[in-house]
Amino acid sequence: VIAGDPSTGKSTLVLDIISRITNGKTMPFSDYVTRVGRCAIATAEDVVETTINPRLREAGANRCLVETIDEVMIGGEGKPFSLPRDLDMIRQYIIDRHIVLLVVDPFSAFLGADKDNYRDQDMRSILRPIMGIAEETGCTIILIAHYNKNERQDRMYRISGSFALTAAARSVLAVKPDEKDDRIK
Repeated sequence: VIAGDPSTGKSTLVLDIISRITNGKTMPFSDYVTRVGRCAIATAEDVVETTINPRLREAGANRCLVETIDEVMIGGEGKPFSLPRDLDMIRQYIIDRHIVLLVVDPFSAFLGADKDNYRDQDMRSILRPIMGIAEETGCTIILIAHYNKNERQDRMYRISGSFALTAAARSVLAVKPDEKDDRIK
């Protein structure tokens, strides 16, 4: 999980990671060199042509190895990607396309209408299968989350929705602006 307030760099961080994976570069603060692999992004907030693609170019990503997920085919008709409805299709997509990194940005935007991201039970019913897909396929799955507005809470509890999202994650990264950077106002 990568979480933070709007416009703090969550997507930029993810696109940098994608660039490193699609080019076989080292990860930040590490000597670990990634194997070159195919990445996929499901985004509900950024337009691929005007936002994602230019940012991928700027990050130096190998665009031939980056795919976007907008819709899934159901009964010959394209439908917006939705969780948990499309988990089996996503699993097969990861396997068929050899995806090594899947980004869901933001996670809450892809929840089906029958799921409440503030209910632990609803979130665990989705997160458990996502964890299973990651384990089975070896694909890293990054879920992007926003913070709630309660700035008095610890960052871990500011992640919008049920605490199940935080509890189920192998790693939770908080993104915030560098307060010493005078370019950020």
